[in-house]
Amino acid sequence: MSASLPSTPITSVGDSPTHRLAKRLLDWISDGASYLLGAGISIVFGFVSPVSSSPLTSALINPWLAGIFAITSILVLSVITYFLNRELGSATMFTKKSFVFVLKFVTRTLIATIGGAVIGVALGLGSISSSAPIFVLLRTHPPLGISLTAILLLLIILSPLLPGGRNSNGALSRQEMSRVMSATAISIVSTLVLITLGSIILIQPSWCPTTVCPIYFAPHGVHDDNLEAVFSAIQSSAFAISGDPARYTINTAPQSMPAVRIDQPFTPYRVVLKVDDRQRDGTFPIIIDQVAVVIDRVEPDPNPLNVWIRGSQLDYHVEPYRVSIYRAVPGTAFSAVYVPIPGSHVQLQPGGADELDVQILSSQTGVFQYQIQVTYRIANESVTHSLTLPNKFQATFGNASNWHPFTANDEGGLIATW
Repeated sequence: MSASLPSTPITSVGDSPTHRLAKRLLDWISDGASYLLGAGISIVFGFVSPVSSSPLTSALINPWLAGIFAITSILVLSVITYFLNRELGSATMFTKKSFVFVLKFVTRTLIATIGGAVIGVALGLGSISSSAPIFVLLRTHPPLGISLTAILLLLIILSPLLPGGRNSNGALSRQEMSRVMSATAISIVSTLVLITLGSIILIQPSWCPTTVCPIYFAPHGVHDDNLEAVFSAIQSSAFAISGDPARYTINTAPQSMPAVRIDQPFTPYRVVLKVDDRQRDGTFPIIIDQVAVVIDRVEPDPNPLNVWIRGSQLDYHVEPYRVSIYRAVPGTAFSAVYVPIPGSHVQLQPGGADELDVQILSSQTGVFQYQIQVTYRIANESVTHSLTLPNKFQATFGNASNWHPFTANDEGGLIATW
């Protein structure tokens, strides 16, 4: 009988503890680099905002420190990756294969980050900030911003053409490859042209001519190169009735002349305005210095003052102002007070819009015709500019001596309640 020697198990190099540890470290480095790159892309495109109180964020506000931090991080990760690859027997730095790998890594992270953020915005889970670094760069340094955006878009578009794993059985012929490349080149060029034109029209940089980037203004508002102001709505719970109240129903009752009682608490009477920052290359906010009521005409209030009490349907109080009229004569301007913090001012961020809700009170009776004037300035300037809305507003202010209220009865007509 022949005896056989016991076989000794052979451990392959790839299964050694050192190699398993190296592979795990490489996976961790890849994940960490992906997270850092994704965070950077999210900040650049305005998907997230860094916390200003963070020590790291405060330090990286300096461009030189940010650049040194980025270069040092890349070098450290590259050196660690090189030594780990050398331990695995595949240390290749600065070769075509490693360059393609880095490109694929960047494009995958770019597509995943932007795609996930866009889906989140579409689902209402987030928003894109107008002060994102990429948008600020497009406004302040258009050539550099457009070049960076074009490079990122080019990486996304060309990502399917990056070589993948080896496939000796599925190679395309030279003729087929030329057709694929021609079709791809045409689609890339047309896509880039479309995206570039769309981005320019959407962003409207300061250098874009008005023939390509027209500025649209509301037809019934007032504007200059910086600000647009437009009348939006009237809030009133009562309206003056002209003529015999018996000839009106709830559907035909007049709603053109708001009526306000001055001698007792009454539902607020407000004029609602929309203001919109229209600066083409603005980097500073607009400060609303003053909102004023300018009296055009004063007439005595009717006696009796028949009033339809409709009731207030909406309450406007986004940015509430209050102005009091007294001893009104034509040409007099009455300044409004900002209700939340008297003495402070509403600010419009570059490209932003807001609503101004002006409540009008009076200590005298009468029929007033007036206009609304908005005075503003750019945050880095001391010169003020004024816009007067073209609308001629009217309101009647009465008291107990002439106030005759009417409400709707069950048949839909108006019935006196005084």
